Amino acid sequence: MRNFFKIMVFIIALCGSWNCVGELYAQKKWTDTPSYNIPLTHFIYDYFERFEVKGIIKSSIVLRNRPYSRNDALKIMLSLDSLMKEQPDLFSRTDKELFEKLKGEFHVELDRLQKPYRDEEKEKHLIFWQSHRDDRYTYALGDVILDQNFEIIRYNGREDSMNQTISNTAVHGIAKGVLKDGIAYYADFTSTMIKGSDIKYSNFQPTSQGIINKASNVYSLEANAYLVIEPKYFRLQFGKDKLVLGPGKHSNLMLSDNAPAFDNLRLDVTFDRLKYTYFHGFLRHPRTIFSDRTDSSDRKYIAGHRLELKIFPWLFFAGNESVVYGGRSLETQYLNPIMIYHIAEQYAGDKDNNTMSFDVTAFPTKGLKTYASLFLDDYRLADNPFTYWKQSWAFLWGWYWVEPFRISNLDFRFEYSRVEPFVYTHKFKLINYTHFQKSLGSFLQPNSDDYFFELRYQPSRRLQMNSTFELLRHGDGDWDISGEWMGYGQPGKEKKKFLSGVNAIKRMASLAGRYETFPNHYLYAHYTLSGITNFQNQKGRNLTQHYAVVGYRLDY
Repeated sequence: MRNFFKIMVFIIALCGSWNCVGELYAQKKWTDTPSYNIPLTHFIYDYFERFEVKGIIKSSIVLRNRPYSRNDALKIMLSLDSLMKEQPDLFSRTDKELFEKLKGEFHVELDRLQKPYRDEEKEKHLIFWQSHRDDRYTYALGDVILDQNFEIIRYNGREDSMNQTISNTAVHGIAKGVLKDGIAYYADFTSTMIKGSDIKYSNFQPTSQGIINKASNVYSLEANAYLVIEPKYFRLQFGKDKLVLGPGKHSNLMLSDNAPAFDNLRLDVTFDRLKYTYFHGFLRHPRTIFSDRTDSSDRKYIAGHRLELKIFPWLFFAGNESVVYGGRSLETQYLNPIMIYHIAEQYAGDKDNNTMSFDVTAFPTKGLKTYASLFLDDYRLADNPFTYWKQSWAFLWGWYWVEPFRISNLDFRFEYSRVEPFVYTHKFKLINYTHFQKSLGSFLQPNSDDYFFELRYQPSRRLQMNSTFELLRHGDGDWDISGEWMGYGQPGKEKKKFLSGVNAIKRMASLAGRYETFPNHYLYAHYTLSGITNFQNQKGRNLTQHYAVVGYRLDY
């Protein structure tokens, strides 16, 4: 109750009162009323990124973070619609077909704008209700998605005890809409029945989903929901949803989609060349020791903010700061969206896990995008960042090439990630940079690096294919083992070495495809061949893994 009170005070301080929301909306165009987010798995992210890199749409600060709000996406769609009519030669047939599909998904907004779209592309919903009262618009949409897939995992002969064949039957329900042009809402749930060989879940191991064991079946449950208000000058979101901060596609260092969604309060303020994002989240962790007094707790939180600048039309820069803390109730100073966390942490007694990071994204020429991130966990300017154990940092660099050698509908991406020893860890495990014991940042464990190559080809709206190759190396250490736990800092043991210990090396090649059999109904398949040296960091334990999945998805 005390935490809830603090959050409500914060919201009221920002908004003045709930009545101010309606007053501010009365001064705005309907296109600026609140809207919910577009799920991270939607094709719009790849679609807009291609056009931005090709120079068809202007590079925009609203495209730097994910997820996009529907209103931000709609404004870009309207400019694309005019451009497709004026300069159709800029677009391939696949581009045009996907745009018609996208307009069909935005039929509610386009109807209000009196913008045309193809009736056959209009997205169908299980529930569609709308109402106009007092010049305020309310609508509600309901969808059900059914997904059935089969996973097959096979190892070489000596490791065949790990072989699995798994069936996943998922029902996904979604409710979304806008209430009187004042509050946008989104809620979804997923229930998955898992059947197969040796499916086991420990009652003591927290997961991102509720796990229910019944006879030979396992049921996995997950739900997300949030509300959005968007007065004239900012956007405020409260609930459970994913947030990705950083320029990476395969990985991100500060905040990625590696960990499950968590409850959070999020504030966005956007101007033409500047965007500020603040969030405060509620994390999950097993009850554990959080202080030198051996106190135990399961309270865990994260606060962070990000300031982005559009320096030139082709160059963006961002600075980020975050802090993970726990073992106590909400820290009021971390609810302050403009507080400097490094100083606030010292004021709180230097007992939290504070981090800092910087991103840069550049479009040096049409068809090419490059980006980089530097994440600083612990650092001291006077010491060697490659050898001193307290210098824990991570680095990401990538580039994205659209239509290489002028091959239409083909894209190529490369990313390299390096995570030094002890990054994301803390001497108290409770405040490691994790949620449900998964990293909030990179999927790589400390003391690892990764080379990732991807070719993506979409010859038509219905067919999409991609191929990847990945080399991953991992030495000693994981998210739960800090330098203090390994004895570093003692005399004679103050130097670290990247990729120290027995290296587990994994080489992966994959092929994947998806075919749209009917509108919003998909048949998909994926195959990965992995060669693993020193599996689980056990010297000489080498194996080959075959992983295949085939499934069908129906969206009503």
